Amino acid sequence: MSQKDRLTSLLGLNKDEIAYNSDLDVYIKRLRKIRETLTISDSKQIELILKWLHTKEMTLKTLTAKNRDKDRFEADLNEVLKIQEAYYEAEIYPYAYESACKSSHSHSDVHIHMDENRYRYSVPLMAESQHLWDKDMVLNVIEEKKSELNQYINQTLRLVFVHYFEASNDEILNVKDFDEIVLEAINKYKKVKENKKASDTQQQLNPYLRLYHFMRTAYVNNYYELQLPGKSYFTEFKTDKVTVDVKSIYGLNDVAVVLAKLLTGSNDPSSKEIKKSYERLKKCFQEYTPIQSYKDKQDNYAFTEIATPLSHYLFLRKKSKKNLKVTGYCGVSDVILYRIQPILQSIINGEEDRLKTAFEYIDFIRTEFKDIVESADHRYQVTMLNFWFESIVNIFYRTMGLKSKQVYLRYPSGKIHD
Repeated sequence: MSQKDRLTSLLGLNKDEIAYNSDLDVYIKRLRKIRETLTISDSKQIELILKWLHTKEMTLKTLTAKNRDKDRFEADLNEVLKIQEAYYEAEIYPYAYESACKSSHSHSDVHIHMDENRYRYSVPLMAESQHLWDKDMVLNVIEEKKSELNQYINQTLRLVFVHYFEASNDEILNVKDFDEIVLEAINKYKKVKENKKASDTQQQLNPYLRLYHFMRTAYVNNYYELQLPGKSYFTEFKTDKVTVDVKSIYGLNDVAVVLAKLLTGSNDPSSKEIKKSYERLKKCFQEYTPIQSYKDKQDNYAFTEIATPLSHYLFLRKKSKKNLKVTGYCGVSDVILYRIQPILQSIINGEEDRLKTAFEYIDFIRTEFKDIVESADHRYQVTMLNFWFESIVNIFYRTMGLKSKQVYLRYPSGKIHD
């Protein structure tokens, strides 16, 4: 049977329809897209995915679109989670069990072999539940850790760039060694990753598992955005240090002067540039509720420092370009207060070395999270998610003053004992 005939039968197409040939061309293109995106080589497996998408009136693109309703996305993930398990039981388990019985010497060996097989070719469900993260061990870890994760990232950035310069700085013991602490954590993480990476393999037997991994990656990217502003987030500014006049209260024009200095890269911007910055700030803030609380009784802006309004301005500017989203891990106020403001304050202060380390810290968090989420091995994902999170916690406590041997208790050689 030709591909066209198989598709006609599989999708229930009517050859007498006027649009039959053009529709068929569309579905053939979708087959190619499935093959390329999910890297599935077996034609029958690809057709199974196409049929499921056809019944949902979806494509891979619409299935994982960023603007998808979260509840519907979760419902589709739940459906595919069940389908991939059913496919494993019907199409893979019988042959795997027969092979295990022939090659094993005891019942325990068979059990071990089948356990390994199930982990590789399906997502073993944790529990019966309506909630996706209660069933999927990877999503369970992400959901369970998200609140604490945010707290540790926020506390670390505030600690390094804000609290260290406050009156209690004598209690912050290791901030000056932040670069060494981050490097230490990254090196230990890489040793563990290298030790575990060998188990991370792409399976080819269960097409619905491939589809589920693809969907889950998009789901996490859509709804668990880490919202960490990297170095590129601040490229609008042309300098890494400006002078700020010391005042008890700063008006909007004072903020405009500093903004003009940052945007022009000069500590002596022209009146034209200052006016342009003033208009930018005024336009950004005029219908922005959070900043209105900084107005005095005369309806004038009155800030106690410069970094706060500039951080709100930068967020509003970047939000329009969709560089940061207000979803998942971190809300607007936390993104501005704990992530943008500390870094922006450091830029104003000209702390080049510490900024370099902070961006390495942020890149490490973001890059490794992406690597873990895109993995195809569940145990690798769970192991590395936990150590990734633990590395972030360790960086905070090392910065607070604890010694290396006090925080790296289980990983002296870079190996995790599961």
